Parts: sequence; C-alpha cells; structure tokens
Amino acid sequence: MAAALAIAAGGSPEQRAEWLPAIAEGERRGTVAPLYSGLELDDGGVSGTLEAVPDAASADLLVVPAGHEQAALIDLRGDGVRVEPVDGLDPTRRLSTVTLDRAPATALAGGEAGALARARDVIAVAVAAESVGVAQRAMEMAVEHARDSKQFGRPIGVFQAVSHPCAQMLLETEGARSAVMFAAWALDHSPEEAPLAAAMAKAYASDAGWRVPAAALQVLGGIGFTWQHDLHFWLKRGRANAATAGDARSHRARVAHLIGL
Repeated sequence: MAAALAIAAGGSPEQRAEWLPAIAEGERRGTVAPLYSGLELDDGGVSGTLEAVPDAASADLLVVPAGHEQAALIDLRGDGVRVEPVDGLDPTRRLSTVTLDRAPATALAGGEAGALARARDVIAVAVAAESVGVAQRAMEMAVEHARDSKQFGRPIGVFQAVSHPCAQMLLETEGARSAVMFAAWALDHSPEEAPLAAAMAKAYASDAGWRVPAAALQVLGGIGFTWQHDLHFWLKRGRANAATAGDARSHRARVAHLIGL
C-alpha cells in the first residue's frame, strides 16, 4: 500500500500503468524505505544503507527517497542490492537491512508538486490509525482484567491505583482516535489542513500507541510481564509504530513549523 501510494503520487502515467495494477493484483510486491532518509540519485544509481525496511526480503520493488521531494524505484532482485533479514523489536513484522551499491534506480518522473508529501502524510496517518487500534485493544485487556481479578473480595478496578490508569488509557486512546479521524477526513476533504492534521495525529498516536499498553501492563501485574500473555505483542507493536513514518518528536517539530513557531 505504501509503495503504491508513493508511485501514484510521484510516478509518470507510464510508471503507474506498469506498477500499480501488478501491485493491486498481488503479482508484484512493493515496499518503501523511510521517505525521510537522505539518499541521492547519482547517474542512475543509488548507494547507501537502509535499516528496518519492512518486508524487503519478500518484495520485488523498493521505493527510496532520491533528493528533495523526489523518489526512485529499485528492483530488489537486481544488481547492487543486498537484503539481510534482521530481528526487530516487534516480532510480528519482518524487517531487513538493505545495502545499495550503485543499484540501478529509476526516478519517479511525474506527479504534481507536493504529491509525495501527501503520500507521506497518508502513510503516517495509516500507521497512526493502527496505533489507535493497539491502544484500544490493550485498554480492553486491562479493563477486563480489572473487572475479573479480585483482591480483598472486590474487583481491583474499584481501587484508585487501578481505575485512574484505566481512565488515563481511555483519555489517550480517544484523543488519538479523534486526531486520526480528523486527519483522515482532512486528507480527503481539506487539503490545506491535512499536513498539520496528519502531523498532529501521528505525534499523538505514536505516544498513545505505546503508553497505553505500558499502563495496561502495570494493571495486569505479574501476568502482564510474561511471554505467554499477548500484551507484550501490543506493547512492541506500539513501540515499533511510534518510530515508523516519523516519530512523535519529528512530527511535533513539524507541527511547530506549520503553525509558525
């Protein structure tokens, strides 16, 4: 999806016709290097090392940044490309380090001004939306445990040390949800507001996506720290999402820039 968004945003009609139907039909797989990294396209080749590229080991096509508001396509099965699977914080996602040594690259040769920036915003909002789901599920697990687990003959949720963190989880989850829903609306209906809305949504959801599972872990107590309990998957996904498509700090800096601070 992210690769298709980048190609649709920056590609020429011929490049879109070549790649988008194949990606949509599942015949080809694409992935995207962090679109904030600083690779440069030099005489048709790209060199550098890209870390934590999702699904690169099973992808055919890599979209890489190639200068200011430019991107290029690289055949991951071609010359000058080495893909090494690595372990990431989130064990449910496959990551790789991609080393490029003058790998042949084709610049995306079309698209309107700002189209690639909009694609970045769409990707960021999509990741933020997943972080809202992570927070929601972690909160549900904590609330269920607070209702079912008893101490001194009463559900532990009646004690302020448990109920107050649960209330904070709800606040952060719903705050992130509202920010993401507005950003998604703005991307479709209010382009002038979309960059700011996307940055705010990703910044807030990045924090909520790991803080809520971390608080849920405290509510669950000992069982929450065990490998056998699923909560650790949600915490790790939230942490990984926080660093994907721009972390909270970078998006807060973007918010400050966009409002003139």
